Amino acid sequence: MIYLNTSGFIRGYLVKGLGIDELIMKICKWLSIEFKEVSGGVKYRKKDEEYVISMNGYTVVLNDKILENIKGNYAIDKYILDEFQKQGFEFDKNRSQYIKYCYGIYNNNQIV
Repeated sequence: MIYLNTSGFIRGYLVKGLGIDELIMKICKWLSIEFKEVSGGVKYRKKDEEYVISMNGYTVVLNDKILENIKGNYAIDKYILDEFQKQGFEFDKNRSQYIKYCYGIYNNNQIV
């Protein structure tokens, strides 16, 4: 089951029963689907108490301390995207409904 474009309310229910490992794995899958033009997709591995997420040379490391400060249904997705952007990854925040949800863009509003 893919929860890519569900509203935050619905997504909250869908992921409620997932553990953090499974949630991170699913987010990486969703990001891979979203950025299918990037060869290799989004990779995920757990190393000790950290989650290492990488895509096309960009890397984000998550740990429990970071994750406990990230709140919201699309907040982890957004955090990963923001960290990739800080490293030079470019994408249009209006490219899809999924990315718009990550950035809190609703009702067809756009970020310029």
